[in-house]
Amino acid sequence: MSRGSSRRGFLQTVAASTGVLAVCGQHPGQAQQHGSDRLGGLDGYVERSMAHWEVPGLAIAVVQNGKLIHARGYGVRALGAGARVDAETVFSIASCTKAFTAAAIAKLVDDAKLQWDDPIAKHLPAFRLSDPDLTSRITIRHALTHRTGLPTANMLWRNGAFDGDGILARFRWLKPVAAPGERFLYNNNMYLVLGQLVKQVTGRKWNDFLRNELFEPLGMKSTAADSSGVRGFENVAAPHASDDGKVQHVLPYCPDVIAPAGAIHSNVLDIAQWLTMHLEGGRSDGRQVLSNARIEEMHTAPRRAEREAPAEPNVPRAPMSNYGLGWFFNDHGGRRVIEHSGVQTGFVSWVAMMPEERLGLVVLANHHQTGLNSALRSWIFDACLGRPQRDWSEVVRADYTNGYQRLLREAKAQFDAKRPQATRPSMPLSEYAGVYESKLYGPLRIKAADDRLSLQFGTRFEGELKNWQNDTFRATFPNPRLDDWLVTFSVKERAVAAMQVKESPWAPAWYDDADDLGEFHRR
Repeated sequence: MSRGSSRRGFLQTVAASTGVLAVCGQHPGQAQQHGSDRLGGLDGYVERSMAHWEVPGLAIAVVQNGKLIHARGYGVRALGAGARVDAETVFSIASCTKAFTAAAIAKLVDDAKLQWDDPIAKHLPAFRLSDPDLTSRITIRHALTHRTGLPTANMLWRNGAFDGDGILARFRWLKPVAAPGERFLYNNNMYLVLGQLVKQVTGRKWNDFLRNELFEPLGMKSTAADSSGVRGFENVAAPHASDDGKVQHVLPYCPDVIAPAGAIHSNVLDIAQWLTMHLEGGRSDGRQVLSNARIEEMHTAPRRAEREAPAEPNVPRAPMSNYGLGWFFNDHGGRRVIEHSGVQTGFVSWVAMMPEERLGLVVLANHHQTGLNSALRSWIFDACLGRPQRDWSEVVRADYTNGYQRLLREAKAQFDAKRPQATRPSMPLSEYAGVYESKLYGPLRIKAADDRLSLQFGTRFEGELKNWQNDTFRATFPNPRLDDWLVTFSVKERAVAAMQVKESPWAPAWYDDADDLGEFHRR
């Protein structure tokens, strides 16, 4: 999983759309179905827009009034391979997984196994922070709504060094940045905690629980929640990304370690079943999968905490803090919209619904950098509501280039311009080499060879260090989807004692998770 399963990922697909978040059973084998004349122009619009965005493949499904009214694939599963995307093609849904984890908790509430506002530690004793009082105050609801007050600490799963139990064990080193319930901080690790809680309460792994309690009752036969399940499918889209301006295939990645936050893979037909269940009060094919009471609770927007900051000038206008039980809450054309996006290396997903209109949609694409899912969501909602059509693809593209991306380009340019000239390290490069340790993140190795420095962190980060200023070095990585770091060594009495690591040093506060790696002490 790339940084996309984080606050940045949501901004990459939403902030690009000028803050406008706009959306408009039959099942497998139904490759295409049109039940609404209002969607008559959709196919042509999708194909034209895909060409503009250079998206290899994409699939869409739309449900309304309990019926599937459109389901179709467009483009190819992989560039150069020729196999076409259809409505049964499987994609990563990335962070749209979080709504399924919320539904798993809802099922346990239905079964009287727990309550939304129970402390996590009541059901999961392994959840321990350094402060026992704080540990006892963080609830299941806080975790689901990203309001635990704990930092995102995404490197715990991104570095690839720890399994789920290992990540959970390191929570005792987390330093809270806000009181529980006070502030929205998008946190993938807390969804891992929720998955561990499901296992503790039920005796079943999170993915097994989902399969038995949600996928099978909903007839979601092409949905898997881990990499082993995905390998069992043949009709699977390949991930793509733009490297050096060229769209190409990238290695697939299923984030098993953080699965409850973003590992589900599915197709639009299965997600249509999921949406229909939500829009029909928890029922599917005459079966009550979740109670209507739980559906209503998941569809209720949270009350914003008093200290949650309003929108700031020069910040992309995505309503990031309006997050409930696994879903974001927005509006379009005066209608309430409940939705989630997801970004994972090579994929973008979007799932959205208008409960009052009994209307929902899913858009899945196999391109890492695209705002097309967001644009199609808006186009379809307008079409289904009978609103005047607008070229949402061009709206999103314009802001993608001149809004969100322009702000990032300017931030990087300003940071680079502040670099002092003609500086050099205070010591020979070999003196910086060694193993540095963080209580939270574990070891980080600095190597010196051929008058160059490099670093190795976990299993996924290997990069080169180049001098930036005095004892500060800039780390860059071969993978263009990894942001650079700024590494500052602390030199005392002609010896290196520690180093401070800052990810994306150029990043504005709204882009960065304000969650740098911090200090590593030399062993």
